[in-house]
Amino acid sequence: MLGTWVNVAAVLLGSLLGMTILRALPRDWHETALRAVGLAVIAIGLALSLEHVAQQAVLLILALVLGSFVGSGLQLQKRLDALEVWAEHKFGEGGKGMAGAALTATLIFCVGPMAVIGALEDGLGVSSSILFAKSALDGLTSIALAATAGPGVILAALPLLLYQGGISLLAAFLQPLFTDAVLHALSAAGGLLIAAIGLNMTGATRLSVADLSPAILLAPLFAGVAAPWF
Repeated sequence: MLGTWVNVAAVLLGSLLGMTILRALPRDWHETALRAVGLAVIAIGLALSLEHVAQQAVLLILALVLGSFVGSGLQLQKRLDALEVWAEHKFGEGGKGMAGAALTATLIFCVGPMAVIGALEDGLGVSSSILFAKSALDGLTSIALAATAGPGVILAALPLLLYQGGISLLAAFLQPLFTDAVLHALSAAGGLLIAAIGLNMTGATRLSVADLSPAILLAPLFAGVAAPWF
């Protein structure tokens, strides 16, 4: 799990540096900087997703629709909004947007083949090089996110540790399950959710991303089940 620990350390360090930058930024710069990072988040999401959308179109639409039903039924967005209000009440201005920032960062750091393949290779003792490269990317991303979205970014270190660390610990068992079709579906659905978050950051939309988030589990599940039939 060396690669995962390095990745988590990079996110923590980057987040702390970004929060330092946030405190130094003039208030009237913050909105513009947030929208600029939002544009970059859109690009990251689309880059992850578009390569695989054509291959996974039907399954992706099904996962998004059913995922939205599950998310709405569980009231995930309302619960996230309530958590935002609690954090702002508890921590004042510093808590504003904390839950949303944590969700954004978690998706960016955990979605995509680098996280899965890197964790598998790390757990199997093959190499930690993929996660070392990912650590550098995530560290830089966490600086930009924390400098604009706030301290919630640092909270993403925990789900990152559990996700990548869990894959590494169970690598021998999980490796056969992460087929190309499953990884493509994960990237397609996760990338679209990341792009949706970026659109919200720019102020262009107010998509209920939390209600859509179950799609990130359903898409690879459907792909794994459907793969033998295609």
